[in-house]
Amino acid sequence: MMKKLLAMLLLLFVLPCAALAELDGDGNVVVTLEDAQLFFTPPEGAYMLTLESSASEFNALGLSQREIIPWMEEYDLVVIFFDEAFGWEMHVQAYPCEYDDFDDLTTYALALEVSYLSSLYQEQGYEMLSIDGYLAPEGHQFICAQTLYTYEDGTPEPQVEYYTIQGNCVVSIYLMGYAEQLTDEQLAIAQAVADSLRIEPIQ
Repeated sequence: MMKKLLAMLLLLFVLPCAALAELDGDGNVVVTLEDAQLFFTPPEGAYMLTLESSASEFNALGLSQREIIPWMEEYDLVVIFFDEAFGWEMHVQAYPCEYDDFDDLTTYALALEVSYLSSLYQEQGYEMLSIDGYLAPEGHQFICAQTLYTYEDGTPEPQVEYYTIQGNCVVSIYLMGYAEQLTDEQLAIAQAVADSLRIEPIQ
């Protein structure tokens, strides 16, 4: 588990941005950034770690708060989820930006974004399994990419990412599996989190 967590290759240059993540009264995760709040439904039964999680919460998963928190801050990871059976882990990355909302992109502009993200993955040594636009029901426009990274020792790491830009912030939802490929159930878990995402500006 530690190898998967610490060896994940992030593709985008980001600026550190402390973000508060907590659960609201309805059980949704609320992430507060500089100019916006993110709301999404966490995977059922998953362990959740945030920048505010205690040392004992990290220790319960065999992780060091002292090591993981600086890493989360460096890469703008606001929440990490672990399957209770440790079959997968999910990272939610969020930070402010000044780019156009994906919801406002033309079909051509979205295709350019898809091509660009695909090239970034391939430059980092990932095998592209699929990549395309994904419009969440009653939600946001994403790019959904399924990839496979193989480590030097032959260990495979399948991943699905839902990536969007909305309300002057970037949000990436990554789910990584510990087997050779992601199951339909794991893919559905990542999609459900993306479908639930809501971004609201802070007035």
